[in-house]
Amino acid sequence: MNGLGLSLDDTDFATLVERARALIPALAPVWTDFNLHDPGITLLELMAFTADAQIYGLGRLRQDERRGYASLMGIRPRGPRPAQGLLWPEDPGGGPVPAAGQWLPPFTLPPGTPGTPAIARGDSPPCSLAQGVWFTPALLVRLATRLPDGTETDLTATNGRPGASFAPFGDAPVPSTELRLRFQGALVRGCDLGAGQAPVLSIGVEAEPFGALADPPPAAPERPSAVLTAWVAGAQGFDQPIAILSDGTGAFARSGAMLLRLPDTLTLSTAPDTVEIALRLTAGAFPLPPRVLRIMVNALAVVQVSAAWVEQGATGLPDQVLTLSGGAPADGEPVTVRLLGPAGPENWSPAADLEQAGPTDRVFAFDRAAVAFRFGNGVNGAVPPLGTTIRADYAATAGQAGNLLAQTGWSVGGVAARFANADPLTGGEDGDTLDGLRHTARVQVAKLRPLVTDADVQDAALAAPGLHVARAGVIDGYDPVAPCLAGALGTRTLVALRQRRRSEAAAPPAAEDHGWLLALERYLRPRLPIGERLRVVGPDYVPIAIRASLVVRQGSDTAAVVAAAAAVLSGRLAPLPAAAYEPWPLGRAVAVLTLAGWLRRIAGVAAVGSLTVNGQASGAVILRPHQLPGLTIGAGDITAAVLGAAA
Repeated sequence: MNGLGLSLDDTDFATLVERARALIPALAPVWTDFNLHDPGITLLELMAFTADAQIYGLGRLRQDERRGYASLMGIRPRGPRPAQGLLWPEDPGGGPVPAAGQWLPPFTLPPGTPGTPAIARGDSPPCSLAQGVWFTPALLVRLATRLPDGTETDLTATNGRPGASFAPFGDAPVPSTELRLRFQGALVRGCDLGAGQAPVLSIGVEAEPFGALADPPPAAPERPSAVLTAWVAGAQGFDQPIAILSDGTGAFARSGAMLLRLPDTLTLSTAPDTVEIALRLTAGAFPLPPRVLRIMVNALAVVQVSAAWVEQGATGLPDQVLTLSGGAPADGEPVTVRLLGPAGPENWSPAADLEQAGPTDRVFAFDRAAVAFRFGNGVNGAVPPLGTTIRADYAATAGQAGNLLAQTGWSVGGVAARFANADPLTGGEDGDTLDGLRHTARVQVAKLRPLVTDADVQDAALAAPGLHVARAGVIDGYDPVAPCLAGALGTRTLVALRQRRRSEAAAPPAAEDHGWLLALERYLRPRLPIGERLRVVGPDYVPIAIRASLVVRQGSDTAAVVAAAAAVLSGRLAPLPAAAYEPWPLGRAVAVLTLAGWLRRIAGVAAVGSLTVNGQASGAVILRPHQLPGLTIGAGDITAAVLGAAA
């Protein structure tokens, strides 16, 4: 019917009949009787009635039908997700933890310990600890990277310098590399958590972000990148493995907290005052070698949930509704519903659909739209009996409203120390609605479609989560391994560059890490058409050495002209966007005349006295399709002299 130009919003039975009758003379000229008694008109009206009913049904789907269609695509509604973040301890004066550090008392913080911002606003909901920890008074006195050959790099000074970053496992991590943390003082000595429990130590990591981008998301695009194990070695010579309960840092790839379960031997009165913990890289490879800004003990991972409950007397009537007022239950958090009566508490079980429950099934269903619990009617689910009290206990979250900006002055439980969230609390989302499910379905259909064109591959690479692809280009029919092969047997080559961290901004271009390229290929491969051959590589940098002698006008500052010339050449030949310049195209030759034209347009330059590129005074440096210029400008490579000045 779309071919007839019909609108599914306002088309009805009469419109369909009239449009169909008007088409008869053109489609069936021998049909001349259009009266109601004609059997053909009767069939036409029957089809119009059927189409009208279908149009009505398509425009008025029930909520359960819409959810059913969404589930066919694997999309199921979820409740609100809580925001998460990291709280760093500060001294009472508001600065970083002092060298003495002994103002921190040993303290057991159980899971669910509340955290409240000191500057509370109406939209600042409370948070709580995601995991119980032992708040230790011990000091982190040394931090070092130990390579497999025993070579150590002391990182203690860098770790204490604000804004300075370092690579905890080296710039090119290899298995058996260790990050060693030495603690001075009673790490967990005197910690008594009861039988069968062990102290949990929290180590916070603040990762260096990639430019203006946020930290990578918790979910990696493919398989885990690296595997860490933890060991403890004390002054008395014992050496034993310890468990990593959770690693919110993704092996130090993002900001978060790592929780270590320490052995009971460290709680004894004979435990040493100096304890060294080694985090050992045992397997895997990092897609991006991690760099961090600081590592600190007692950093607390918090989640924006709080304990909530609601009670209501049972009416004894079918379809009773228990409406919540303290926020919606957080997605994935347990909900307990009990009936309190003379016989004692009775637990009721959650059910996805009350229609599937029997008359005696003690179940309830959660209505996300109404933010309420619903109970049965005696046919589909039991009715809560009159004279009992319905109580629901759950973990409530504010959803998107829990995303808070960075601020100082948090208080946690009974700890005297102040805390600060150096980074915003993020990840909070409201529960899914029908409109949200429809949007998710549209995004998923667009995202999961096969990568057919070169633009599809390029756009998918730039959108790869957690890999921070800054530039991607596709070369069709080319294989850098066998560039002379005609057509490269249908191979497409994706040349990708990752975004540079702040600490890498001034460094010369470097080859892309093999692990990062492999992770990008694994992300793209499932969406390629069957039989498609895609090679993911980093650009091959061709060294470019430029020597130039400039003639500047009278009154011009020669040093400023030389600096401007270096900036122009570096910006225009850069592999990534720099200032106001677009990145240099893949495979484009670097011509001497092109560089000379850039230099002539610099303010104050009267002429280019001499210019050579890789020793050539003319011509161009030819680049292959996957190559880029690797420019290096040293002291004295660019000189300037005032016009008319004596030599």
